[in-house]
Amino acid sequence: MGLRLFLLLIIVMAIAFTHVSILNSDIVRFHLTPGRTVEIALAELTLIAFALGAGIVLLGTFVKDAMTSTKMWREKRLLAKKESATKKLSKAWNLLYQGKTSAALETVDSILAVIPESRSAILLKAMIYRELGDYIEEVKALTEIKTNDPSNVDAYFMLAEALERSGDTDSAIEVLTPLKKQEDYRKIIEKLRDLYIKKGDYEKAHELQRAIIKKKGDVKSEDRDISDGLKFELARYAFETGNIDEAEKKLKDLLKESPTFTPSYILLQDLYLEKTQANAAMDLLISGYRKTKNPINLIKLEDIAIEQEMPGRLLEIYSNVKSEFENDFTLILFYGKFLLRLEMVDEAMEQFLKAQNIEPDNASIHIFLAETYRRRNRFEDAVNEYNKAFAYKRRYLVPFACDGCGDTIIRWKSYCSACQKWDIFRIDYGDTKKIEEIREEAMQKVPLPD
Repeated sequence: MGLRLFLLLIIVMAIAFTHVSILNSDIVRFHLTPGRTVEIALAELTLIAFALGAGIVLLGTFVKDAMTSTKMWREKRLLAKKESATKKLSKAWNLLYQGKTSAALETVDSILAVIPESRSAILLKAMIYRELGDYIEEVKALTEIKTNDPSNVDAYFMLAEALERSGDTDSAIEVLTPLKKQEDYRKIIEKLRDLYIKKGDYEKAHELQRAIIKKKGDVKSEDRDISDGLKFELARYAFETGNIDEAEKKLKDLLKESPTFTPSYILLQDLYLEKTQANAAMDLLISGYRKTKNPINLIKLEDIAIEQEMPGRLLEIYSNVKSEFENDFTLILFYGKFLLRLEMVDEAMEQFLKAQNIEPDNASIHIFLAETYRRRNRFEDAVNEYNKAFAYKRRYLVPFACDGCGDTIIRWKSYCSACQKWDIFRIDYGDTKKIEEIREEAMQKVPLPD
């Protein structure tokens, strides 16, 4: 069809040329240069001009088609490269999961060489650097994501977490602070609160926590625990900076709001001791045990009794409260432990045997019974009890274990930095093997004198 149209066009042009030639037989002088002329028929000149115009149009069309084809070829080639790079992304993830971080990084770099703006590839690169422990490069990659997409709140959040891992808490706070007024991103406020806690700026953390509770409406126990912890830290700061009256008021208010929050009792008894009010401190601690059942109150009671040379006062307290806790294993155990410390061996044994009736398989009881038998020169009975427990060194302390992460310590703390929670350390008597493992781990952290 195209060929026929082309032939028809030639015939039409030939007829037109013949017609023009017949009607225009004049010869014209055409100047090529100032000194050179050519005589040509008018019809021929018209045909040549038409041919030149058509040639120029055809050449322009050819050039345009060539450029379009080249562009399409390049786009197709780039698309093929991008598709290949996208397939490589899956391979890079697999390499990372397999622990082949160097190979994964090399693959990601090859992807970014083709698609430098690929958010997924940059994010994977950041994760690879996190796995390698190169937090500086991780921060650089996440900063690039934030720069390329400034409206992406998740990018700010991930960058803040990376800065936190690198130890730059201040920069992490700086990244998130502009976003804290966004209503839809409560996690930003909570993260900022946690960063301020990590930094030790409890005043700002408490302000954010109050804002969180106000927005939530329905306050969960976890939120109350954090609020209690922050109020406690503000009270402790007041105490440590010499504002005793302010600290006392904050602690008493906190005890009214949360009577089962153990750290308040411990800090307030320190405050009473600072004011030389040992009796008030001891009364507070036994009240604390009534409310919380946390043995740290009994440990602190014993410390005061020994340091202040008031053993009789503690014996009086135990005598008054033991009727309230007839089957309280912990109270009986610590009462017996204190009696043993005072060399009241027979009375101590009575308490330990009573505790054994309550929890016959408890490792702690075997230790104390063994020591009691040893002091009565009943060595065979002592050995039997030791065999039921584990090797005993001069002083036995039950370690504390975190309910959250399982971290173990010898000396009680109000706060677990790993879990970022307060009032979470508890005595876990456990079975013999577990107690032995916990104690060995705790002893490595805080060696005790022989």
